[in-house]
Amino acid sequence: MRNIPGVMARVIKVLNENNVEILQTGDSNITISLLIDQKDLNNAVKTLHDHFGLGRMRRTYEES
Repeated sequence: MRNIPGVMARVIKVLNENNVEILQTGDSNITISLLIDQKDLNNAVKTLHDHFGLGRMRRTYEES
């Protein structure tokens, strides 16, 4: 997130679009914190994973 503007705005937008109520937020150069209701937890995690491609394996080497 460092030096990437608009990450928090994207997080809020995609969660709002997926009916996740955000109760409180906080962020810094390297972290984002969200307070959400327990009932929205699974939806929030899935939404963020899908939107930001979290959990995908990344190739860390070049094939010859």
